[in-house]
Amino acid sequence: MDLDSATGTAPSESYYHELIGSLDAIVWEADAATFQFTFVSPQAERILGYPPEAWMAEDFWMKILHPDDLDEAVQTCLAGLREGRDTQFEYRVVAANGSTRWICDVVRLVRDEGGVVRQLRGIMVDVTERKRIAEERERFRAMVSHDLSNPLSVVLLNSDLLLQTPGALGCPGSWDVVRGILRSAEQMQRLIQDLTQGPPGERVSRLAPRPFAAGALVVDAACVGRPLASDRGIELVIASAEPVWVWADPERVLQVFGNLVGNAIRYTPPGGTIRLGTESSVAAVRFFVADSGAGIPPAKLESLLGNGRGLGAGLGLAIAREIVEAHGGTLAGESRPGAGSTFSFTLPRIARGMAPGN
Repeated sequence: MDLDSATGTAPSESYYHELIGSLDAIVWEADAATFQFTFVSPQAERILGYPPEAWMAEDFWMKILHPDDLDEAVQTCLAGLREGRDTQFEYRVVAANGSTRWICDVVRLVRDEGGVVRQLRGIMVDVTERKRIAEERERFRAMVSHDLSNPLSVVLLNSDLLLQTPGALGCPGSWDVVRGILRSAEQMQRLIQDLTQGPPGERVSRLAPRPFAAGALVVDAACVGRPLASDRGIELVIASAEPVWVWADPERVLQVFGNLVGNAIRYTPPGGTIRLGTESSVAAVRFFVADSGAGIPPAKLESLLGNGRGLGAGLGLAIAREIVEAHGGTLAGESRPGAGSTFSFTLPRIARGMAPGN
């Protein structure tokens, strides 16, 4: 028997209850044959919202298991019993308020004098926040990979083209290839800068807008995207480039185009077509990227656009929206399964008399 170092006597039952209650975890005991709880610490109500007495109901643990984890969690426990080993595993439960919580459960087998497992004792720790951080880190990694892959592919493809072609820099159109490399490298650099400059809404505050020809923006975007599209068997064409002017930071607008064109290339099959162009009204110019891909279901399209403020499929799309909105424009998308997708953005139009050269 352990003795209290201060008094030289065995700690009381209340001492152990106080010790268990001080833990930021659920301490429990259950019947090994039925999984029915015989003891649950008071922290159960604070962590999951169910008072200890509710846990004593038949099949309580299985009733609060998340439906997607029910079979696996039960089978994990049964496997531990069959193999006579302790178990540590993670699963989701539905809390009393309806929220989903992640639990790390450490289960110990308790044997009688004959070595037969009679009880299970364990400790449940809420690891929801750790899971959230890990999932966000993985999502962030996937988004950065998604948004850097297209411009990096352009750099590699065009660089290889120059290296494989003797005297390439003297050939017609060679400087377009070099310009594509430069634009793509700048796009990657800007994305990396945006990722390190602050939270959403603060990453694109330093715009340098000026009067710029809308058609030139479309031509530059096509110049950057066409080599990668061609390499994947996709035709990239300029559908229209009206002789109008917009108020824009051209480097930032090309960043928006780069994301939209890159996504269109990614989801358009070989033999497909991507069209770039403009449509103008009195106050604004609408730039569009239309592809002949498989299209996007409405719910997925809403997710891609981030429900107005989320990250959508990639961080680049969120930054693209911030860039457009910082110009006073809007980013939109429309699609139907089997009929392709069109993503567009608007920029303020400059009146004819205010355009350079007038």
